[in-house]
Amino acid sequence: MAILQSTTISGSLDNTGSLAVSGSTIIFPFIESSLTSSFSGSGKMWINADTQNLQYTTQTSLGTVQSPASFMGAWSAGGNVISVRCGLGGAGDLNAGLAFGGFNNYCRYTCTEEYDGTSWSAGPNLINAAEETQGAGTQTAGLRMAGWVNGYVSVTEEYNGSSWAAGGAMIQAKNMGNSTGYQNAAIYNGGRNPGNLSSTEEYNGSSWASGGSNLIAHKNGGMGGTQNASILSIGDNNISTEVYDGTAFSSTNNKPEGKDYTSKAGDYNSFQISAGNSPSSPAGSLTTLEWNGLTWVYGCNVNDIRQNGVGSGAQSSAFSAFGRNGTPYVTTTEEYTKNFIVPYTTNVWTKGAALATARYLGAGGGTQDAALAFGGYNGGDKSCTEEYDGSSWTAGGALIIARHALAGFGTQNAAVAVSGNSPTVNAAVEEYDGSSWASGNGVSTARRYLAGAGTQNSGIIFGGYVNANSNLTEEYDGTNWSTGGTLITARHNLGGSGTQNATLAFGGGSPTAEDSTEEYDGSSWSAGGALITARRYLAGAGTQNATVAFGGQNPAVLFDTEEYDGTSWTVGSYLITGVESHIGVGTQNAALSTAGKTPSIVASTELYSSYCSTTLCSSLPVWSGAAAMITARRYLTGAGTQNAALAVGGSYKTCNEEYNGSSWSAGGALAAVKYQAGGGGTQNAAIVTGGKSPSQTNATEEYDGSSWSGGGNMITARQELAFAGTQNAGLAFGGYVNAVSNVSEEYDGSAWSGSPGNLITARFGLGGVGTQNAALAFGGGNLSATTCTEHYNGSTWAAGGALINARRRTAGAGVQYDARAFGGEAPGVLNFTEAYNGGTWSIDKPLTTSRSALAGAGTQTSALIFGGQTPTVVGNTEEYTCSTNTCVGAWSVGGDLITARSGGGGFGTPTALIAATGDNVPSVTTATEQYDGTSWSAQSSNNCGRCAVGGFGTAAAGVLAGGMCNNSFFNATEEYDGSSWANGPNMINTLRYLIKGAGTQDAGMVAGGYNPSTYVACTEEYDGSSWNSGGALITARFNITVNGSQNDALANGGSNPSATKCIETYNGSTWSVEATSINTGAAGVSSGTSNTTLWVNGYAPASGACVEEFNGTAWSRASATLHLNRERLGDGNSSAVTIFGGHSSPSEGVFTNTEEYNCGPDQLLGAGFQCYINTVVFDTE
Repeated sequence: MAILQSTTISGSLDNTGSLAVSGSTIIFPFIESSLTSSFSGSGKMWINADTQNLQYTTQTSLGTVQSPASFMGAWSAGGNVISVRCGLGGAGDLNAGLAFGGFNNYCRYTCTEEYDGTSWSAGPNLINAAEETQGAGTQTAGLRMAGWVNGYVSVTEEYNGSSWAAGGAMIQAKNMGNSTGYQNAAIYNGGRNPGNLSSTEEYNGSSWASGGSNLIAHKNGGMGGTQNASILSIGDNNISTEVYDGTAFSSTNNKPEGKDYTSKAGDYNSFQISAGNSPSSPAGSLTTLEWNGLTWVYGCNVNDIRQNGVGSGAQSSAFSAFGRNGTPYVTTTEEYTKNFIVPYTTNVWTKGAALATARYLGAGGGTQDAALAFGGYNGGDKSCTEEYDGSSWTAGGALIIARHALAGFGTQNAAVAVSGNSPTVNAAVEEYDGSSWASGNGVSTARRYLAGAGTQNSGIIFGGYVNANSNLTEEYDGTNWSTGGTLITARHNLGGSGTQNATLAFGGGSPTAEDSTEEYDGSSWSAGGALITARRYLAGAGTQNATVAFGGQNPAVLFDTEEYDGTSWTVGSYLITGVESHIGVGTQNAALSTAGKTPSIVASTELYSSYCSTTLCSSLPVWSGAAAMITARRYLTGAGTQNAALAVGGSYKTCNEEYNGSSWSAGGALAAVKYQAGGGGTQNAAIVTGGKSPSQTNATEEYDGSSWSGGGNMITARQELAFAGTQNAGLAFGGYVNAVSNVSEEYDGSAWSGSPGNLITARFGLGGVGTQNAALAFGGGNLSATTCTEHYNGSTWAAGGALINARRRTAGAGVQYDARAFGGEAPGVLNFTEAYNGGTWSIDKPLTTSRSALAGAGTQTSALIFGGQTPTVVGNTEEYTCSTNTCVGAWSVGGDLITARSGGGGFGTPTALIAATGDNVPSVTTATEQYDGTSWSAQSSNNCGRCAVGGFGTAAAGVLAGGMCNNSFFNATEEYDGSSWANGPNMINTLRYLIKGAGTQDAGMVAGGYNPSTYVACTEEYDGSSWNSGGALITARFNITVNGSQNDALANGGSNPSATKCIETYNGSTWSVEATSINTGAAGVSSGTSNTTLWVNGYAPASGACVEEFNGTAWSRASATLHLNRERLGDGNSSAVTIFGGHSSPSEGVFTNTEEYNCGPDQLLGAGFQCYINTVVFDTE
């Protein structure tokens, strides 16, 4: 295997090409100028999701990329240090670094050095010399902590860019620990005194408090992130890794090798450790390990052996300096840079599961993960229907009339099949309900090779061929057909997309291949932009303004894809295999192509999906809250997909609920109580078998989308079994009879038969995923929870990789070689998620709510869990998504306030934000400041200094209402016009404080509060000149947060008397109760609308680190803030908010810090800034 330092992409001027890649450290593809200079301004690279090859295209529509393109980072020489030493502390970043303390031959240093990205310069000395000390913060706001000076020390010092000052002493003297964070929000973990420690201390800018202990006592590790979200690389050459959430540590995926005495840089989702020692290199290691928020990979090797040096910065822009190489001390600095290719999203075709029946000239409907394919031809007309759930096809109800060259439209559960050949042309129409076809009224003009679009109750067909090319249009209302406007160009074998009143017709034959596009507005057709490549026998998907067209022929079979934006077509990514006479469904960014001719008749499926820029993105999974079930229960069974799921039985129940991606509704009830059963399938073709009813049963029931009916009985009655497969090809395994069982049985849709092979390990409460011939069994219990995993190949079970965490009564999703295991018990309830790659399990994103006896549905990248016990029986639902287009927001440091404050007024936008009045301890301030997205500037002071005030409006038109000062309560109002304050009318109700407001200066509102010993429920509305009474809150409370508008607001949290989870929404007259938040909270900041809220908790559970998002239905966890401040102020929207100020406990000092949250295009897609190739393997001769 060659170690490549760079490579060159070369080749012809073909549209696409690929370069198989493998292993090593640095890859700088230099693009040859012979490729029309395309990569200097107009090409794209990406990783093919099927082949894992680096691919490129010269098609300009796919965007731009720099050349040379740095896919991995590189270590390069920086400026030499002034004073050689090791065991020192560091802070800052690559262009503004800080190093201090340390020792050289037992001579301890007080000296400080500052790095500007080029050279080191001397800074002021520390107050106290120290070795084996630690650092945090920035070059102008640094922190030194702990160390050794003839003994362990607890000293803290703070740096302001010009001098060091004493800070609060640590609780315990120690050295060789790990630290990260900011000067006023730092964390220190581990170290020694005299043995290894696991304790944690947290600093608030003045004093230290105990935090949660980590799991493995250690020293000389590495830590990155913030006080509330940090990654800990265990030292002492241990491979373990832990993460901290501001309260407790938990284990995550191990490093590929143990290390200690390393340099470190980065944050919670993007971290690195380099150099130091390792078991394989005790005299000094050159390796770099990078953490992407979930797993570790090897990065580029450093150039110099460096033990016990110092590093700081970001994962992609860091320095490593000082240290020693055995006896000699190191003078060098190394700089790490990773030049990111600007993130972008491109749509790429990947392989999907094949149909059971190959065919061409069929039709379809639905979406990429809920598709329908029906009819077609392969030696004869086909009546078969198949349903796709995002991972596999299953049989649906057959057409009444076998046919080909037909049109289709609608959804997987409500489709329409129209006209076609059978074998002669017919006018027949059939409607599908998710399980069977029924005859509908025929079309006026029978034809073949036509196109269709719309829904079952609002459809449209157009074009085709009768005895000649047709230009006829007919519209369907769910019962009858009527004539619509005629196409401009008569044509056959055309593509169609959109709705009945906004349709797109493109391509086709007239008789030669057409490039013309036409748009329908519900009455007439008009010309649209022409296709780039004329084609017929094509397929497409999308809407009138966002369609994708793919394949076809002219006259050869085409690979081409084109995308339409409502005006013109642009080139998209190529199909893996050129195809014509195929079926297309979905949207422009999530399409499906199946069946057709290549020219062979095929059953293959391809999926057109969004992938992150020039790489296969390292997309991290995200859990989000979803609508709760109608009936909470445990020991239930799940089936279907994330957007089309079933929750069946459980807890002595017969109830069945259906999930549509946003809410649950009642489905057909089981014939008998059934819990602890096995089951699976789809929402319209599900199966449950075995379990208790209430005694052990072998009964099977089948669901057709509306009602349950009896199926064949299992041979062996049992409970807590697992199931894999479908309604017509299922596998049941394990469970409990009178003892734990290893029995496997196979189901063919009507009867059960004994499997050729039984499980190796008998168990109950196990998880199962996959198919009848490729199943996965994991976890479960015998006397206790187990970690064992087994694979089934249709005849025998074989051992797989063991789970990291033993569990039983777990749930899962995915396929045999790519699965997820969710929750369970061992014996306490778990929130662990693990991912399986066919050989080994790794730790994945944990559930929001720990639970066992739960149910799951969906795929390995798009799953759903629901119900279970915590140990309380619950009905809440969580969605698991691992996608490159899922945005995970990030917090960053903004400019400091001029005047520290808490509990004042904050309103506006992240780039035009007002901070007014507030508590400055021990007095209140009248200072007003405005933030421009970078820094604060002084504005005119307000008239009445107060805190606990309600504020709302914009930077040019704001309002302050209520509040208190020196135990005096206010109902006064002030208005801000962007330059000065003026008194407004008093509020109606009694004097109150600890209220919150929302809306604008001319249409605002405040709610809740306290006065002076009463919790207030009243709401008042402001019209710009007077206050009017609004509807009262259902729950009176103070320290509430409110966001939205006067007629559409959300109030969350608050105290009465302690912090609550209470959520209410306001419609302009009355409040109504919504889903409760995950955590109790009060005195925070909320922004956005009543349906899209970002809430920064003000008190519980971690003094304001906790952040949650509301989607109008349920709450989800969001990225924690950087500081643990209470009673902060701020404003913005659900994806971009700025918060500032606040105070700490127990010191009650007020702060000036500002933090900015963003979940926009510059933030993580999936998670972490991962738009680069972090491991590249070049296969060499």
